[in-house]
Amino acid sequence: KYLETTNTRCNIHTLDCSILDVNLSNENYEGSTITYKGGEKLRGYKIGALRGATPNGGVIEEICISTAKEHDFNMSKDMVLNSAYLKEGDYLLEDRGFLDIEMFKKLNKKRINIIIPAKKNMEIYVNAVDAAKQNNNWIKHPNTKRKGQDITLVTGLEYAWMSEKDKLKKPSKLELDYKINCCVIRFEKGKNKEVLSDEEIISTDGDYAYACIMTNDINLSCSEIIRFYEVRPEIEEDFRQLKDFWGLNAYRSTKYHIIVL
Repeated sequence: KYLETTNTRCNIHTLDCSILDVNLSNENYEGSTITYKGGEKLRGYKIGALRGATPNGGVIEEICISTAKEHDFNMSKDMVLNSAYLKEGDYLLEDRGFLDIEMFKKLNKKRINIIIPAKKNMEIYVNAVDAAKQNNNWIKHPNTKRKGQDITLVTGLEYAWMSEKDKLKKPSKLELDYKINCCVIRFEKGKNKEVLSDEEIISTDGDYAYACIMTNDINLSCSEIIRFYEVRPEIEEDFRQLKDFWGLNAYRSTKYHIIVL
């Protein structure tokens, strides 16, 4: 209703999930499950949210809710694929929890532009970082606060991330309907020690560490990919404010339908 009444059109969206925890020792919360976050045991639910970026902030466009154990991708995929807010030409910013080639292909057919990091164990990550090192054509990170960080663009990497069905096809019969470019980020380890803890998407080599952000919008420059993806953490601040100031995880009942409302 807010978007309709204010005639606000969001063309940059972020998909993310957050755990809503309840009293661990209270088993009466209907539909709650036990899981672990950062090594800490907790009980609760999980909320998935699609957030639209506005000129002065952002707005939660759609939500879904499930148990705390549910994988982010599984609980959110139907919401995203059927969203009335994701329009042709829009940008969807995701974190590594939503890496799925079939989802990527479906969104690409809808002409949604996806920006998402690759994990270091993926073929596309290895190929992109190897090509970046070989080309050695680095430019400074567009955010001047990012000290000791350089970026470079690697193109034509779609054949390094394919579905299992496509992998079984003969090369002569393989035609992909999507393109993928990657922005590779190089970190000076001495100036960016905080990034080294993210071992799932960061690899190290000598004095440097590397991350890779993928997109199917091959018209974006490396700096533009970075600028878009720097909007993604804003949803995490939204979640923090919803919990700390708006009482999103303050419960007045243990009944599931009331919690959802």
